[in-house]
Amino acid sequence: MATRVELCFEGLCVACDLDDTPCARALIERLPLALSFCGTGVALCAQLPFALPVKACEARCGWRNGDVGFKPQGTWLTVCLDDEENSARYGSHVVVGHVATLGDLAKLSGLVGTHKARLVCAAPHGEKNG
Repeated sequence: MATRVELCFEGLCVACDLDDTPCARALIERLPLALSFCGTGVALCAQLPFALPVKACEARCGWRNGDVGFKPQGTWLTVCLDDEENSARYGSHVVVGHVATLGDLAKLSGLVGTHKARLVCAAPHGEKNG
């Protein structure tokens, strides 16, 4: 069962569903997180201040647009926005989830350069995140 989280930049929040895997659960246990993302139009990348548990067999080359991934080399959290057809050239990563609404990818692709963000667990209906 997926866990809904929110990735919130100033003026823009998008929902992501994180998978029920050891790597994704370890990320969820560390929430909330304040991160600094670098946006390229193709992906948003933030270096995590910790490693996540991964098995070599979980890593794959390439992504699908909308994947949320973890790149163990450098402990990067990635939100893959575009260039799915050429994504194998970026090396391997472990998929930990997906942007919940693919329509949000266009909004996120406009975040070029450095942007502060918070990654938080989504509040149950009717409650607010702290």
